[in-house]
Amino acid sequence: GESRVTATSDSSSWKAVPFSEQRIRSGRQRHRRNMAQHQKKLWQELLLLGTSLACSAGVMMWAIDRLDPQRDTKIAAKKRKLELQRRLGISLDLNSYEEMLAGDVINPAELSVSLEDIGGLKSIVNALYNKVIAPLQRPQ
Repeated sequence: GESRVTATSDSSSWKAVPFSEQRIRSGRQRHRRNMAQHQKKLWQELLLLGTSLACSAGVMMWAIDRLDPQRDTKIAAKKRKLELQRRLGISLDLNSYEEMLAGDVINPAELSVSLEDIGGLKSIVNALYNKVIAPLQRPQ
């Protein structure tokens, strides 16, 4: 059989310790079992770590969304955008700034006030009509 050299308690003397084939085989089997157990434990820990990170990210995103001071405005702007898409029949690809502006757009059909409702400012109404409204209605 094989032998190995080991040191005794007195490091100046060396002696050969024989290895049997059975002892080598059992050592390999023990090593394989230990490796399999370590790999299983490693995968379990990696799965636990990944799950923890995903949950933490989800909670952080939820908290950031809830603490956003513009949250209500953004929700209203998104609703307004969806309503505009439905009414116009087109898909709008807007960034967050454009969505905020879309929330401020007024549908002319929803207005209940006309130029005739403005009293006492006839000269200003005429100037407004001639300089703004007429060129938009008749661009030629």
